[in-house]
Amino acid sequence: MSPFRALYGRDPRLPPDPQVVKIHTNHMDATSWWLYLQSNIPLLRRALQYNLNKAQQRQKKHFDATHKPGELEIGNQVRVYYPIHRKGLCESFMHRWLGPYQVTHRIRANTYRLRRMDTSSQTVAHISRIKKILGSSMATVPPVVGNDTT
Repeated sequence: MSPFRALYGRDPRLPPDPQVVKIHTNHMDATSWWLYLQSNIPLLRRALQYNLNKAQQRQKKHFDATHKPGELEIGNQVRVYYPIHRKGLCESFMHRWLGPYQVTHRIRANTYRLRRMDTSSQTVAHISRIKKILGSSMATVPPVVGNDTT
């Protein structure tokens, strides 16, 4: 079912196909159109609900197949993603993952309170912006402070 049919209750009137020309001469008056819509709108809604449920199930299946739930433990060392956009600087060379931070508290299922290990400043971040540090790589990435062009 097309979105046009779902919205207007009929198929769209498209330009005629030069290969097959059909001329429709049956037009409905307002009363018969209203009765037609009253009988067909519940059918359209059921068809739309069915298509929506099918699409949601397909999307959920794809998400569940590719998604790994992220769980961090208190004391884990992580980096936090901060998108840096500075005019005149090349973004591909910017350090976007800042840290190291240490997980100090789990606020909600996907939100954590973090403490920066070199300055002891605290921040709250969603799990989608957090990357666990693997191994013993503890090199600190300094944040970009200003627009230095020297």
